[in-house]
Amino acid sequence: MAAGEAHWQNEIVERHIGTFRDLLNKMLLEDVFEGVDNQSVVDSVCETKNRNVTYNGTSPSQWLLGRSRHPLIDTSE
Repeated sequence: MAAGEAHWQNEIVERHIGTFRDLLNKMLLEDVFEGVDNQSVVDSVCETKNRNVTYNGTSPSQWLLGRSRHPLIDTSE
């Protein structure tokens, strides 16, 4: 839901959803995820989008944590 004066926010959300869907479709085609439940694939897509996509030079995970997450050390809980 967006404010009445900010219809442009709907477009931004729709682009994020489109990017998420594209990433999800590409990851589902990978052989790496055979035999893995769908929630794990969705979690991987969310982590990928939040770690690699940048806005004004920082990613959403950098905004939240104040630093870049190391994929091998910092695991999702």
